[in-house]
Amino acid sequence: MPRYFFKIGSSVENEEDGGVELPDRDALRVMIRRTLTAMLRDEADNCGVNALTAKVYDEDRRLVMRAQVSLTVVEL
Repeated sequence: MPRYFFKIGSSVENEEDGGVELPDRDALRVMIRRTLTAMLRDEADNCGVNALTAKVYDEDRRLVMRAQVSLTVVEL
């Protein structure tokens, strides 16, 4: 299975060291969506972060996918 490495952050990117093995790009999309959604929920509650980005690299360190999630709350 291919191994993917993530860099996730708001203003500062954090790189995940060991990578994760996933069977295909569809599984990668699902993982990114779930991970960013959960992280945004936690970060918004803890420190007010309202946007996160992810960059995913393959084992050769080639960028294979990017994702961004954000939340805007407007008081009326």
